[in-house]
Order: sequence, then structure tokens, then C-alpha cells
Amino acid sequence: MDRVFTDPDVAKRYKPGEVGDATMIVISMVPGRQFHTLAYDREKFAHLGPGPHKSSEYGQAPDDTQAFGLTFSDPGAAHTFELALKDAVILAKSKRASR
Repeated sequence: MDRVFTDPDVAKRYKPGEVGDATMIVISMVPGRQFHTLAYDREKFAHLGPGPHKSSEYGQAPDDTQAFGLTFSDPGAAHTFELALKDAVILAKSKRASR
């Protein structure tokens, strides 16, 4: 877990020692493997009106990545998520090992 800044203009106002306003958890894959994910065009997504939309309207496309980050505004929620994810991984590994 790392503290990060969500303000895109932080470089203009940052003073040494300031702490970020959000907590980021980076989840990385085992080397040589990838997560199968979906990518979205943020500009298209931001300009959609209400109602159902086709994936092409917001630029959805398959993507593979070796890591991704989740950002939490509440540090407690980030910590709770991190602990739950670790428990889930340990449980999955133990079930796989017992097969």
C-alpha cells in the first residue's frame, strides 16, 4: 500500500513531505503470466449520457496486463481489502495444494 495523489496538478503545488490523499494497492501477476482485463476509453466514457450503451460507445477493448492498481480514498478500506485479498490467495493456494 502506498499513499498517492489523485490531483492531476499536484506537481504544481506539491511541497516535500506532503502525504497523498489516497491509498493505492498494486496487484501484480506471477512473472510470465497476465490478467485478462478490459480497457475503456476514458474520454468516451466520461461523455456518455444516461441509459444502456454498447461497449463500442465507450471504447471497451480486451487488454492483458501484468499488474493493476486500485485506489482507495479511505485508508481503512484499503487495509481491509488488502487483508481480505491476502486471505483469499492463501485459501486458494491451500485448496489447490490439497487436490
